[in-house]
Amino acid sequence: QIFLILEVMAFFLIAAIFVISANNIQCTDTAEYYVSPNGTPCPENVICHNLSVYIVQKNLYFTNDTVFYFLEGTHVLEQQLLVTGLQNVIFKGIGNTEQGFDETVSQSTVILTCNEGIGGVVFLSCENIDIKGITINNCST
Repeated sequence: QIFLILEVMAFFLIAAIFVISANNIQCTDTAEYYVSPNGTPCPENVICHNLSVYIVQKNLYFTNDTVFYFLEGTHVLEQQLLVTGLQNVIFKGIGNTEQGFDETVSQSTVILTCNEGIGGVVFLSCENIDIKGITINNCST
């Protein structure tokens, strides 16, 4: 009988550990895309295009819970990017920092620059938009 009691206790202990572990697991369906400057090779086994491909197919790529990894180099925004009603979107530059226009300023080696007069990137009615590691030039409305 003692062995039966120990087996039952062990079963409940293992079940409790499983339940506690399962509650700590966070399941998210985050989409991850890599953005390559024109002519720059992409990493293998990832979805990777230049910025204009993502913009043209905006409804496919710009969804909730999405991370865009911008590879090092200059990304040219040739048309306005209007993003509406999304949440948890990240633009993350994968590059280094270097001295900027002044010795007291550093800037990323990942650069987003806009063609004149296009209006840049606009986020309307969005929540939790995070842009980091990207230098943005000439992108204003």
